Parts: sequence; C-alpha cells; structure tokens
Amino acid sequence: MDSKLIITGSGDKTVKIWGSDFGDCHKSLFAHDDQVTAVKFGNCADETLFWSAGRDGKIKQWDANKFVRIQTLEGHTEEIKALATTYDGTTLISASHDKSIRIWDLTDEIIVLQDEAEKEREQEYDEKLIEAEDIVPGERKDHEVDLAPIKTVESIKSSERILECVDILRAEVHNDVPTHIPHALLAKYISDGECLDFFILDTLQSIRSSHLEKSLLMFHRRPELACRVILFLMRIHHNQIINSVELLPVIDTLRSVLPKEIAQFLDLVGFNLAALRFLQMQIEERDNVKLFRDVSLVQDEKAKKNKKRRSGRVKDVALVKQ
Repeated sequence: MDSKLIITGSGDKTVKIWGSDFGDCHKSLFAHDDQVTAVKFGNCADETLFWSAGRDGKIKQWDANKFVRIQTLEGHTEEIKALATTYDGTTLISASHDKSIRIWDLTDEIIVLQDEAEKEREQEYDEKLIEAEDIVPGERKDHEVDLAPIKTVESIKSSERILECVDILRAEVHNDVPTHIPHALLAKYISDGECLDFFILDTLQSIRSSHLEKSLLMFHRRPELACRVILFLMRIHHNQIINSVELLPVIDTLRSVLPKEIAQFLDLVGFNLAALRFLQMQIEERDNVKLFRDVSLVQDEKAKKNKKRRSGRVKDVALVKQ
C-alpha cells in the first residue's frame, strides 16, 4: 500500500482498519468465528485488498476501502499460523496447525460480490434447514415414537428425488402426443410391460429407511412400504384430509383395500415362517444338532454353574474350620 492504512487482527475476532495520518480507526470488521491469527496486505503498490486468517481455519480477503469481504478460502482444518504472498501478489501461502502448507494461486476468474453473498446465504439456509426440527401435527414432541430429530443433506436430496419422480410420471401420464418419446427413466418399465407406478415405488425403495419419513414431508409388490407411506402422509396432512370432500372416495378405497393387502402379506409371512421352523426341526432331528440356541439361556446356565461352584467352596471351608 502507500503506507496510509494499517491492518490489525485481534483475539476479539475482529480486524480493524486504521489511518496512519491521524491514528483513527476507519472500520472494525467482524472477520472470523474465532481469534484472528494473521493479516497480510498484497505486495502490489496500489493494492487495496488484504487477507486475514483465524483459528477457525478460514482465510478471507477484504477490501480496505469499501470494507467488504471479497471471498473465503476454506481448506485448512485447524488454526492458521502464518500468511505470506509472493512479490507479484499472484500466490498466497498459508501455514496451519493441521501440519499443512497450502499454496493458493490467483486466477483470472471474476468474482461477483452478489454471487458470493448469495452462495453464503444458500449455505446458511441449508445449515438451518438441517438443524430445523419437524413436529408432526397431532403428535407430542416427547412422544415415544417420533421422527428423527434432525434433517440431513441426504434426506433433503431424497425428498427432491421423490418430487422429481412424481413430476416425470405425471408428465408421462398426461402426454397424449402419438410421437412422444418416453422419459429415459421410464423406458425400462414400458419395455417390460410393468405399471409406471412401480417407478415411484422403486424410488421410495432406494431411499434409506432412516430417511424415508423425512423425505416424504401402492401397491401389490411392496404392501408394507406402501402402507408406511400412506399412513405417514395421512398423519401429517390429517387436518386437510378431513376437510376435503374430494379425498373422501380415496380414503374410503384405502380403508377397504389396505387391510386386505396387509392381511394377505401377514398370511404369506406366517406361512413362510412356519415352513422355516418345520425345516429347522427336520434338520435338527436328522443330524442331531441344535441350529439355534438362546444366548440368554446359555448365560443363565453359566451363572448357575458358577453359583454352585462358589457355594461348594464355602462348604469346604466350613468343614475345615470344624
């Protein structure tokens, strides 16, 4: 610079810009989330930009005249100890407590402050969205069975996938153009002659169980999954459903269809379970072996044996004393 400005960083997380003529403070900037450990002007004579580093592991570039942040460099994971720039100002070097030295090169990319601010706002919004809690209407917050307490990036992406699949299927169903080319994701279902509704079910099936209910904010092939989705949606939209005349036929159909589907599925599971138990009995009788043992019973037997051993030792000691 022209020696008219002085930059200082402090443990109070701020960077101050001073005028060397009168020693007055031009601006105090809240720079980092932790203590400021280093500040550095560029080496160009007409440079008005400077760098600051802190214990939060971030390097930030500032405009000393306009008092705005230009960009943030994230790469270090721990406290940054030192900053240095090359003579021509095209390279920045940083050293951190994470045992790394990073070299940052100047590029020709133009930085638009509005775009950088928009990216930062989107990042803050995503973080707040992840931390936000969902409370389903009609359920107490301390209920024994509740949703997962926090959102995750994966659950948000899964929700977007479900909405995208619904939009694709809706556009496909309502398209009556003879020369229409089906969506690439639906080509497999059309070629195999399957119902397009399976496209939605396969998408739901691909979502992790722990994120499914968060992502949602029917069919014969997977009745348990379909019922889970239906019951969850009815729970969170209960007030709208009971006040909608158009949904009454749908609810009535679900009331008659779901119990039958679940009963058939339970019968199938029960039949298969009985067959597996019968097969287990045959193998155990034929080979005279025990395929499965109750671990709790084994531990109880060991505890009883140890108790008998201890009681026998006590009796022996009593006989010696007599």
